[in-house]
Amino acid sequence: MGTSYGPGLVVIVGCGKNKQNYPTAIADLYTGTYQRRAVAWARSMRARLFILSSAHGLVHGDVVTAPYEATLASSSYANTPVAATHPPVSAAKVRGQVMSYGLRGPVILLAGATYKALLVEAAGDRVQPVNPFADEAVRRGWDRRNGYQLKLMGEYLGRMP
Repeated sequence: MGTSYGPGLVVIVGCGKNKQNYPTAIADLYTGTYQRRAVAWARSMRARLFILSSAHGLVHGDVVTAPYEATLASSSYANTPVAATHPPVSAAKVRGQVMSYGLRGPVILLAGATYKALLVEAAGDRVQPVNPFADEAVRRGWDRRNGYQLKLMGEYLGRMP
């Protein structure tokens, strides 16, 4: 039996390194293939769309944001931290954002393990992040890598895996 998301499907997409060079809605800021496909799938589902930004935390997808340089790879959530180009967002800030948006229950998190670690620390048991594309890839005998998830996001536009 699958996860029940209720009537208000929430999708959180992790930010990416490659960005537009002008301010735009944060959901459209990232030019990487994974982010663009994840946003397209979330929109096809008419989900409440958020971006988990390494610089700004949890941001509603419609908020206009200027390009920035920051990475969660410099944080304690990364397996192999790298030098910071911008201080990464804190769990305390993300916790406040989760509360202010009223998020609770299962959420679809389309992002890597570093983002999941941040969200879990920030939200505790208030939200339960799942990635149905990674789970479906494994069910099909594939692995959880982004390439397989991209294929599935295209296959499942407008519907759940």
